[in-house]
Amino acid sequence: MTQRPSLFDRLNQPIETELKRVVGNRKSPLYQMLRYHFGWIDQTGMPERHGGQERRLGTLCLAIAESASAATERALPAAAAVELTQAFYTIHSELKEGKPDGAGRPALWWVWGHSQGINAGDGMYALARLAVMDLESRGISAEVTASAAKLLDRACLELCEVQYRGIEAEAQETASPRQHLALIEGPIGSLYACAAQLAGLVAGVEGQHLDQLASYGRSIGVAGRLRADIDTFWGGRGDMAASLVDALDKRRSLPLLYALASSDAKVRDAFGAATRRENALTDDEARRLLTILEESGARLQAEKSLSHYASKASEALKQSGLPPSRLGDLREYAVYLSGVA
Repeated sequence: MTQRPSLFDRLNQPIETELKRVVGNRKSPLYQMLRYHFGWIDQTGMPERHGGQERRLGTLCLAIAESASAATERALPAAAAVELTQAFYTIHSELKEGKPDGAGRPALWWVWGHSQGINAGDGMYALARLAVMDLESRGISAEVTASAAKLLDRACLELCEVQYRGIEAEAQETASPRQHLALIEGPIGSLYACAAQLAGLVAGVEGQHLDQLASYGRSIGVAGRLRADIDTFWGGRGDMAASLVDALDKRRSLPLLYALASSDAKVRDAFGAATRRENALTDDEARRLLTILEESGARLQAEKSLSHYASKASEALKQSGLPPSRLGDLREYAVYLSGVA
């Protein structure tokens, strides 16, 4: 895996501090749930620093603001707002999918129940709206602050639209690779595009340059998800057989969907039978399917899709109007997410 860029170490602490400021020290159990979701406390309310919190969206927002020569302090409310919006989406998604775990620990809804999970998710978005309105207190004009709030609402609406399509798609036995890409572009792409555009607004970027920043964010967000799809099987981490079983059950991994859509009947039949299985896969069966997956060309097709989005991100960054001498961090960020140099 590509080494994590130093900008995460530099920017994560300010983002964390801003998030804690927005969530505040309120005593209501609702805020205990929110703090738990962010990894700051355990289920009993005791302080805890749960690992794996990269704050990718907030980091992208601040990195773009820095590249546009804007002060990080002025962009912090936007970075917090997009992280809170992602939390809103994540809580609702985990609940909808019935996932008992999230980010390596029991999901919020699993601890506090469905109804409280829905309420906590909605609370995250209310805080996101409050956070973005704080831009005015950092010296951003009322007009730009209102535009930022409107942008955040549009991203949230796009998340809801994609959730609708995702729920409808659950009635299908298997999504096509194209449908899978569309479902990724919606929630993931819209969040990354929003993070990039919010940073651009704060930095005074306008017109086509702002559109190019949105394209960069959307494309690199999708590329990062596709890299995760591919690494599920070929990343060299964890139990690949277990990853295959999980992908078969959810039918949401791009390499797997390419195999299910293969013109080779043997490949299609092998994976089709596996998705309809009644018993658990044995280790030997899982290894055989992984071999078929590799030989079917599914990995190559998924890598091509990944390269397409990584190239789109690179081109959009070049056309963003940001000073070429200040694009180093954003290029490192893109390579880290996509694995494409």
